[in-house]
Amino acid sequence: MADNTRLAATRIHMSLGVGRLTNGVSIGQNTPTVQVTFAGNEVRDQIPLMQQYGFASSPLPGADAVACFQSGDRNKGVVIATNDQRYRIKTLKSGEVAIYHMSGSSVFLKNDGSIEINPKDKKTIINSDVQVNGKIDVTGDVNASSMVASGDVKAGSISLKTHKHPNGNNGNPTGVPT
Repeated sequence: MADNTRLAATRIHMSLGVGRLTNGVSIGQNTPTVQVTFAGNEVRDQIPLMQQYGFASSPLPGADAVACFQSGDRNKGVVIATNDQRYRIKTLKSGEVAIYHMSGSSVFLKNDGSIEINPKDKKTIINSDVQVNGKIDVTGDVNASSMVASGDVKAGSISLKTHKHPNGNNGNPTGVPT
C-alpha cells in the first residue's frame, strides 16, 4: 500500500513542470512544438505548444513555460502557457489586457473601454480600408498619400486635391492645389 501511495504522489508531483524554452518553436503541419529545460537539467523535446483559439505566438528561447504531463508521465507533455519576463508589460492596471511584442509594440484594452495602439516605429500598416464611425481628433499633421500618389482628403464631395475656387483668380477659377 505504501508503494502505491508513493507512486501516486510521484505521479502527482511530476504532472506539472515549469521551465524555460531552449529552442525556438518548431512549426509543423499540426500543432507547434517546443523544447523545454526543467529543473535538474531535464530536457524535453517536441512538446506540443497549445494556445488559445484565435491567438498565436512563437515564444523566444529563454521564455518561461508551464507544461502538464498526463498521469505524471514526462514523455506525454503539453505546454499550456508561456511568458517572457524580459518583455512583459509591467504597467497594466488591474483588469487591463495587452498584446505585446519584444520590439516594444503593444495594443492595450483599457479599463475605460478605450483601445491604445502603440507601434514601435509609430507607423501602422493596414492592408484594407478603414471606416471610423465617430469624431476624429488629430494632434499633428494629416498626410494623404500613397505609393501611387493618389491619396486625397475630402470634406463631403469637396476634394482637397482637385478643388478649384470659382472666383479666385481675377474672376476666373483657380487652379488645383499644388
